Amino acid sequence: MIVFPVALGQDGAEVAAHLAGYPVQVAEVLAGQHPPTRGHKDQVNVQGGNHVPTAAIAVGDCLRPGVDSDAVLVRYRYRLRPTPGQQMALARIFGCARVVYNDSLRLREQSHAAGVKISDSEVQRRVITLAKLTPEREWLAEVPSVALVQACNDARRAYRNWFDSLARRRKGRKVGHPVFRRKHGKQSVRLTRNGFSLRGPRLYVAKVGQIRLRWSRPLPSAPSSVTVIREPDGRYYASFVVDRPATPLPPCAREVGVDLGLNRLAVTSDGQVIPSPQFLRAKQRHLAKA
Repeated sequence: MIVFPVALGQDGAEVAAHLAGYPVQVAEVLAGQHPPTRGHKDQVNVQGGNHVPTAAIAVGDCLRPGVDSDAVLVRYRYRLRPTPGQQMALARIFGCARVVYNDSLRLREQSHAAGVKISDSEVQRRVITLAKLTPEREWLAEVPSVALVQACNDARRAYRNWFDSLARRRKGRKVGHPVFRRKHGKQSVRLTRNGFSLRGPRLYVAKVGQIRLRWSRPLPSAPSSVTVIREPDGRYYASFVVDRPATPLPPCAREVGVDLGLNRLAVTSDGQVIPSPQFLRAKQRHLAKA
């Protein structure tokens, strides 16, 4: 199966095209929900989010007999409204996680340059446990340790993805050398279940407190992790990773081919033409009237 993401901000519709005559299904990605993902392995340095709500376009309404899908991991994103004190606490967590990530990356680069192998546990011990005992990094104890551990894991995964890409052991596009995180721009921190919980309508974050959350839709299941994001415009979001069971489509013998184009979004083999939404031109017309 080939998935074509439509570039509408970080959100967009996904066109899942089955080859060799299989039908095509364009799945809806709601505002506040990321496209389905298969796991956490490649979720490194999550700084992005979704902003643009999109409508679904369904081409074909059936699936061949015997074809089924499994459950997928998806992201649901909601607006956070922290108080000024909570914003300061979150800024402290963002900064500490960024420092641990950069220290982990720097330590791995130095070890690689010296030809010394260093284990993941040793990296974590040096950049977190031992660093808290030094005057230069003693303020790391002021933030939840789960955020620091996840930042260390993100650096490890980014470094290994780069090596796997160089050795062609990693599928997909080529991964570049991991870069250091900056204090300006978008900030984010990933927390597992040890660092957050849902308490009624609020999100509890360790050493921050209960943050007000704008629930635009209910979660389909209990979240396994959450990424707290601060956008450059000052807005805060919470992106939950949840397990959503895939709903199998009814079997059908109908087949259709799809040709994706520029002037038209898609043309099917049975003559159906799906026009391009042309979001840019529409926004330009609105901007000209403003």
